[in-house]
Amino acid sequence: DVIWSVSHTAAPWTWWPDLFPDVCKLAIGAPNWDTAHSHDRQNAPSIPGRAGQYGCQNSGTRQKLSNPTFYVCPGFHRHRSLNYQCGGKEHFYCKSWGCETTGDTYWKPTSGWDFIKVTANYTHPTNPLTYRPECTKWCHPLKISFSEPGKKDKNWINGHSWGIRFYKEGYNDGLLMTIKLKIETPTPVPISPNPEIGHSSLPLAPPTALPEIRNQTSEPKGITIKPKTPRDRMLSLVQAAFEVLNATNPEATKSCWLCYAAPPPYYDAIGYNSNYNNVNTPDQCRWKQEGNSKLTLASVLGNGTRVGTPPSSHRHLCANLSLPQGSGYLLPPPDGWWACNTGL
Repeated sequence: DVIWSVSHTAAPWTWWPDLFPDVCKLAIGAPNWDTAHSHDRQNAPSIPGRAGQYGCQNSGTRQKLSNPTFYVCPGFHRHRSLNYQCGGKEHFYCKSWGCETTGDTYWKPTSGWDFIKVTANYTHPTNPLTYRPECTKWCHPLKISFSEPGKKDKNWINGHSWGIRFYKEGYNDGLLMTIKLKIETPTPVPISPNPEIGHSSLPLAPPTALPEIRNQTSEPKGITIKPKTPRDRMLSLVQAAFEVLNATNPEATKSCWLCYAAPPPYYDAIGYNSNYNNVNTPDQCRWKQEGNSKLTLASVLGNGTRVGTPPSSHRHLCANLSLPQGSGYLLPPPDGWWACNTGL
C-alpha cells in the first residue's frame, strides 16, 4: 500500500525531493505492532489500552514513540556479501550490528554507497521523563533524502527496500518500507505541425526499373527499387532511437516499451520555470551562435515561465507571467529555450 507520495513534472532522473512518510502510517497493519489489525491510513488510530508503552494505537502511545531513536538498514540492493550478515525482512535487514547505513542514533550510522539518508523530522526528548503533549494525529514524520549514489541509480522503478529498527533496551522493534518511482507521461498539448516530417501532399513516385544487365549465365532480369513509405521512415526512427538507448543505458530497454506518438512531429518539451536575462545584442543568443537552429514541438508537458501575451490556447502551460521592460533580447538559461506559438 502507498502511505505517502509526491509528484512533479520533470525530466526522468532529474528530480529528487525529500520524502516525509509517517512512522505510524508505516506501522498500520505491520505484524507485532499495536496497529497490526488497523487499516485506516487517513485517520490516526484511537484504540484503548497499552498505557505507558510506546506505539501507534492511540495518542498516549504515540506520545512516547518520540523517545527511542532509530537506525536503518538497506535491503537487497546492498552487496551480496552482506546477505548472510544482515538477513532479510524477518530481521528488517538488520540481523547484525554494522548493517545499518543511516539513522539518528547516537553513533550516527552512515555509508558512502547507500541510496538514502533517513532522520526524524520530529524531536526526540533529551529526557524521556519530560512531559510531552499527547499526539492526537500523525506526529512522527521521517525525512528521507536521496544520496548521490541514489540519484545515479536507475532501478527506482522496481523499488528499493529498507528496514527501520528502534533503539531501546531488549528487542528492537522494526518496520519495513519500500521506495518506488512511478513515471507517468502527462497528456501532451499540440503546438504546431512540422511540414518537413509530415506526409507529403505529392503522390509517391512510381517504382523505378533500372536498365537490364545481362551476363552469360543468367536470363535478363529487371531490378526494381521501391521508394520508402512513411511506415518505413517511422520504423527507422524507432530503430535508431533503440540503438542509441541500448548503447548508452542498456538497462533501460529491459523493462520498458520504446514508443512515440504516431502523428508527426516527434519533439516534446518540458515546461521550465526559471529566470532570464536581458541583453542588448544577439551575440549571446544560441540561434546567433549556432546558426538558425529551430525545432518544431509536438507538445509541451508541465508549466514554464511565460513572456508576453500568448494565445489563450496555450496559457495553461504558463507558470507565471513576465512582462519585460525596455528593448533588447531575452536570453533564457543555458539549458532552456523559448517556445513560441510561431516557432522555437
